[in-house]
Amino acid sequence: MQILNGYPPSPTGVDVHDGHGTTAGTKSLSATDAPSGGLRTTLARDIRRSIRGDGTTPLTTRGVIVQVLTSPELRLVIAFRLYTWLWRRFGGSLPYYLYTYLRGRIGCDIGLGAEIGPGLRVGHRADIVIGSMAVLGADVDVYNGVTIGTRRPPLNEMPTIGNRVVLCSGAKVLGSIKIGDDVVVAANAVVLEDVESGQTVAGVPARPVGARTSRASSCESEN
Repeated sequence: MQILNGYPPSPTGVDVHDGHGTTAGTKSLSATDAPSGGLRTTLARDIRRSIRGDGTTPLTTRGVIVQVLTSPELRLVIAFRLYTWLWRRFGGSLPYYLYTYLRGRIGCDIGLGAEIGPGLRVGHRADIVIGSMAVLGADVDVYNGVTIGTRRPPLNEMPTIGNRVVLCSGAKVLGSIKIGDDVVVAANAVVLEDVESGQTVAGVPARPVGARTSRASSCESEN
């Protein structure tokens, strides 16, 4: 895959731009580029976790409609899933323009090429930036002010984040680093190095401060 300026190429051979007049290149779509589980399955998990963090809530038509109408955080996640699905499936300018419009309208930037597993849960929809080459696992919690991206050029060096990770308010995860499963990144922590699974990290730069003992060891008390 050719990477220029941190933006992935279009899956159908159509140029993708970064919003500053820079072309990112082209590629052909392969089966491995499609998100696992399909759009419907992924959205169902996103909605379940939006309603209840453990994702165990049964879905009903009424419940889904109410949640979509009342949760701007869920609408952000749905928008990301839709423009990413369109981009991976068809390429072209429409997904890019949709992404650009929503980025300005919502005030959050989840890049076109970001790979995020099912069950993405946004705690508060404000000032969230997830780079286009970032990789996040399943059931990740992201709170307001979180930045996931590069530390320095080249701009395609972005984090790989595991499953069931919680990123508290203002957390920054930067550079080509790996965050293990079940990690909690405390509020305003700046993570610049790999983090082993099951750890809670805090500070600038972030350092382990203990083991995460349960899913409840999250940011709920801080927001």
